[in-house]
Amino acid sequence: MRAALLFVQTSKDSWHQDSNQVYLEKISRMLPFDVVAVKSDSSGRKEKDRKITAEDSRLLKVLSPDDWVIAFDEKGKTFSSSREFSQFLVKKLEMGKARVVFIIGGAFGLGPEVRARANEFISLSPLTMNHQVASLVALEQIYRALTIWKGIPYHNE
Repeated sequence: MRAALLFVQTSKDSWHQDSNQVYLEKISRMLPFDVVAVKSDSSGRKEKDRKITAEDSRLLKVLSPDDWVIAFDEKGKTFSSSREFSQFLVKKLEMGKARVVFIIGGAFGLGPEVRARANEFISLSPLTMNHQVASLVALEQIYRALTIWKGIPYHNE
């Protein structure tokens, strides 16, 4: 049982890298986990389709055929609580796939190829957020879900 967070990275801000590292270390104590950033395409906003296609290609190269892919999308499945998300995550981790991979797209979201490869879509929020913030929120929620599962005091109800 392994998991990963895969996201499109446009810059390497130290606060983002430091925060990701903190949660990577915490999560890795409970579960083999990787955080993988793929470089954003350098095309400008006027070349949106080219940018999405290039980023899709980079994301797909990181995936294995037997990965269970969960894409974050503001229109995806929502959870009523962190406990419900924890149950969802544990179910996915225990289903026997080699790896559960969460994906966050770039500035224009995920393209059709990654969307077709995704096994399901979940929402962090109905609001759109910067991919750096989204990755940090995703890592914190994954960590929270694992602490609930393992009975580690972190989540307060």
